[in-house]
Amino acid sequence: IDKYGTRHMVVLISLGLGAACFAVSTAHSWPHLLVAFFMLRFFGPGSLMKVSVTQINLWWVTSRGVMMGAAGAVVSLGMLALVPWFMDSHIETVGWRVTYRYMGALCVFFMAPFGWLFYRGKPEVYGLQADGVTSESADEQEPALSAEAAAPEDDSLEGGDDVRTT
Repeated sequence: IDKYGTRHMVVLISLGLGAACFAVSTAHSWPHLLVAFFMLRFFGPGSLMKVSVTQINLWWVTSRGVMMGAAGAVVSLGMLALVPWFMDSHIETVGWRVTYRYMGALCVFFMAPFGWLFYRGKPEVYGLQADGVTSESADEQEPALSAEAAAPEDDSLEGGDDVRTT
């Protein structure tokens, strides 16, 4: 996510989730089904949730809790009301394999373009800062915490001792 950005990753993950749904719909053996379910868990609750939380963390600081709560409420509504209704009604009418194909198509043709349109990189790229503050107005505001006050008390890592983690 850090290297490629949330916008590219949400598209890639949505395509992977679509592929996982198609893989489930074509499973004819338990090893195939096991791999397909692994893909569903990896791309769905694993990766897609991570990129969404990262997007919120990039764009909101002071109202992060409110935004996380709103996002959690929307996801819960979808997972507890809309998805079970959609899955149940379609499984009864067309069967579970076709339903998974529908879900895969939704991921590929709805989620991926939706992510490309609405997910954005870091706000600094657009001349903004978190919470929608423009760079000009941020320069006029006094910083809440100076660099000296934010520095840790432990000076064990000085100058060239910093370690790069990526």
